[in-house]
Amino acid sequence: MSPELACSLSAAWAAVGSLLSSVGWIRDFALLKDDGCLSWRLALSRPQLKRFRLKERTCFLLFNEKVAALMLGLRVVAGLAILLTWGSLEIVAVCAPLLLLSYGWFVLRQHPLGVNGGDRMAALVFAALSLLFVESRVAVFSIPIFLGAQGALAYLTAGISKLSQERWRSGSNLRILAQAGWFDSQAFEFLDRRGLVPLASWAIILGQLCIPISLFCGPGLRGLFLLNGALFHLANRRFLGIGGFFFPWTATYPSLWFLAEFLRA
Repeated sequence: MSPELACSLSAAWAAVGSLLSSVGWIRDFALLKDDGCLSWRLALSRPQLKRFRLKERTCFLLFNEKVAALMLGLRVVAGLAILLTWGSLEIVAVCAPLLLLSYGWFVLRQHPLGVNGGDRMAALVFAALSLLFVESRVAVFSIPIFLGAQGALAYLTAGISKLSQERWRSGSNLRILAQAGWFDSQAFEFLDRRGLVPLASWAIILGQLCIPISLFCGPGLRGLFLLNGALFHLANRRFLGIGGFFFPWTATYPSLWFLAEFLRA
C-alpha cells in the first residue's frame, strides 16, 4: 500500500464518519441552541476553559447556536467534498483543516459529562491530514506513519490500562457498567447466566492489544486483528451505546496497514 492510498482511505473513511455525526447533531440541534440543555452556557463549566477565564460574553460569541450551525455546515461540506472526489489528496488538503476546525470546536465546547473521545480522535486524524497542504513527499509519507503509530499506541494504552486492573481481568467492570445501565441488560444477563462475563472482559482486553501486535504480523493475521478491532467498536455501539468511536478509530486502520508493511520491508 502506498502512502497516498493510505491517506486517501483514511480521509474518505473519516469523512463518512463526519457526515454521519453531522446527521446526528442536526437531528438533535435543539440541544445546541442557546436555550438548549447543551447550550454555550455549559462551556463556562469546562475545566479546560476555566483556565482561560473566559467571560460569559466571550463564551456566547464562541459557542452560540449560529456558530454551532456554521461548524456543522463546514463538516458536511468538507466531508462531502472528500467523498465525492474519492479522497483526492488535493481536496483532502483543503478540507482536512476545515474538518479539524469543526471537530476541534466541538471538543472545546463539550460539556463535562459528554467529552467524546471519538471527536478527539477524528480531530487528530484531520490534523495529520492537514499536513497535505504542505505538498511535500515527506509530508505524504509521514502522515500514515504518524496515524498508524498513534492508532497502535492508543489501543496499546487502553489494553494495558485494562490489563493492569483486577476489575477488568475478573469482569467486575462489565458488571458495574450493567448495573449502572450502560451495558445492554439482556446481553449481560445472557453472558452472566453462562459464566461468560470474565471471558467477555478478556476478549475486550486482548482485542485491544491485538491491534498494535498486528503491526508485526503477516497480511492474513493482521487483517483478522483489524477486523476484530472494527467488530469491537460495533459491539460498543450496540451494547454500550458508544457509537462515536467507530469511524475515527477505524480510519487509522489503512495507516496501520501501511506502517506494518513499512516495518516489515
